[in-house]
Amino acid sequence: MMYSPMEREAVTTQMTDIPTELPSPAVSIDSLSKLYLTKAGNPVSALTGVSLTVDSAQTLAILGPSGCGKSTLLRVLAGLDKAYRGRVEWDEEPTGLANGRLRTATVFQQDSTLPWLTVADNIALGLTRLRLPRKEVRARVEEYTALVGLEGFRSAYPHELSGGMKQRVSIARALAAKPTLLLMDEPLAALDAQTRIVMQEELARIWRTVSSTVVYVTHDIEEAITLADRVVVMTARPGRILSDRRVPVKRTGPADELLSPLQVRADPAFGAFALELWADLASPTRVERGDS
Repeated sequence: MMYSPMEREAVTTQMTDIPTELPSPAVSIDSLSKLYLTKAGNPVSALTGVSLTVDSAQTLAILGPSGCGKSTLLRVLAGLDKAYRGRVEWDEEPTGLANGRLRTATVFQQDSTLPWLTVADNIALGLTRLRLPRKEVRARVEEYTALVGLEGFRSAYPHELSGGMKQRVSIARALAAKPTLLLMDEPLAALDAQTRIVMQEELARIWRTVSSTVVYVTHDIEEAITLADRVVVMTARPGRILSDRRVPVKRTGPADELLSPLQVRADPAFGAFALELWADLASPTRVERGDS
């Protein structure tokens, strides 16, 4: 959702805790549309008129039916797809070789570790494009393996790790590049229910530690509410923004400590908000079903 300066001020003043300054946007998307051609040459509209802003240090979750363009949107943000209409504008500190950081980094649902590399080497691989000095690479590998709780497994190979640990490697590899925007495409979908809860708690802790700006695609409403500051619901193909809601659930306690996912779910506002999102997903605008 794109806000004018007056609208952004109005939205901000409605919040319980009014910040002294408006958050700065990390990325702004304006009227983004994406058209594909099938093998038969027929046009397929994947996205149409998508406009939204993601503020720095904010986590934005995207929900929507399969085939609605969620992953297409991530590809555009990642710079992997540049054939689109509309604008994607970045308000950021400089990125690239001179600044030792990437514009974006992505964590996928599938295991993306390379089986012939150790944990440390898998994480270092994500820094290749930055051409950092070896000392800096080593320091980042040590920092981010510790951040994700794998400091004792730097020399381990992927076959020696659980599914959750492999995803921690992928998360550490993405964060080590210090991206302006962290893109996550259903990163916990392949994990069992218990491990997902554990990883949700870990993600919340990690993002808070490094002040990550995150766009998080998921099909899981409870996961979206647990992790995100805002939740966007998209329509069926062609994907449009159906709703853009701020999450009304508390995720910190009296001493500003992070609450566990189970504690977050115990908030009475959690269930009511989940019903609102379910209503959005069941909206009559979901008239066309696409493939995942």
